[in-house]
Amino acid sequence: MTSIDELIERAATGSKPATASLLERQAETLEAIVRKIAGTSANRAKRYVDLIAYLHDPQLSEVLLALTTDSNFFLRYAAYKALGNYRETQVTKALLSKLTNDRIALGEKTTILRTLARVRDPQSTEPITRFIDTLFAGRPIEADAMVEHCLEEGSFDAVEALLEAILVMNVLGDRRFNELVPALLGYGIDDSRQPEYQLVRERSAWVTREIIFSHYVPEIEAALLRPAFVGQEYLLGALEYAGSREASRALLALYGRAGDTVAKQAIRQTLRNIVGPALGADDTSMEREVIDRIFDDAGDPDACLHNGRPMTPESYTDDNRPAAHPLHLRITYGLVVPPHIGLVPKAARAFVGNWIAEHGARFAPGKLYQHGYEVEL
Repeated sequence: MTSIDELIERAATGSKPATASLLERQAETLEAIVRKIAGTSANRAKRYVDLIAYLHDPQLSEVLLALTTDSNFFLRYAAYKALGNYRETQVTKALLSKLTNDRIALGEKTTILRTLARVRDPQSTEPITRFIDTLFAGRPIEADAMVEHCLEEGSFDAVEALLEAILVMNVLGDRRFNELVPALLGYGIDDSRQPEYQLVRERSAWVTREIIFSHYVPEIEAALLRPAFVGQEYLLGALEYAGSREASRALLALYGRAGDTVAKQAIRQTLRNIVGPALGADDTSMEREVIDRIFDDAGDPDACLHNGRPMTPESYTDDNRPAAHPLHLRITYGLVVPPHIGLVPKAARAFVGNWIAEHGARFAPGKLYQHGYEVEL
């Protein structure tokens, strides 16, 4: 039998068979990885962190929670990643208690919030609301107030924590803080300190994709019109998930003003994902095809489309883009494919197929959903 250390080394370099073998010996694997991370340099430790994220043995939850208090940052980070696989009340309570611990840095709290987004426990809503209040520390709950505070502190950790908290709230069906995100998309774009705002804009773009801003298409379009906007692919993804007339109209306008071939190709692909693949070869015929399919009187003006048809969970599994399915299905319908399932393509396809068979009928064709909750276009 191959030794556990040898399997870990193979898995750390990307071997899926080695990783699958480790999952048959999870307790032993965790013990060995902890030993390796604790006894190596930071650069080498990074190789082992992602392996822990595959662990899901219920008997390991207490061990992983204990690791979140370890002095080694990489062990704490790895433990948080793995705890996203656990839907246990004790895990949620332990993670939420850390959000109120003043001795834990904001950067680590951001990691905790990412874990809570995967756990999806409804009891997280009010504690996270209180956490957002503490981030503003008595200041108005406005984007300007948050960013100016971060400038004073010399760190944007609070902005990143805020964005992660907003994302968790959306995963739980609560959208009360969403209006802060489009304000952050364009923050400081004309300021001489632009490099200091790049993280804000990029992370805001990522969160925008994750929470499908159907009500903020003009803000997304304005951001994409700015030269060299960081996070373009995330904002195009947000428009694709919206799949609406307004999103298609914005994409056509962006296509007409795109200044380079790469940008045009990305926008064209996004349009294809909404209205279907058979677009005209030249710009004029492509625009005519989009208008015919989206803006004719025969279609439902409020329909959310994918690949030319009213969106359903099944529409994400019939367009020959298997790598995109888990991402799309998570953001739109709330399906989370566990890391250990996603490790094997055949198992992932079966997992998605079983989920659709059980849950697909709950979602009306052409309606827009966000993490499994219906939202208005």
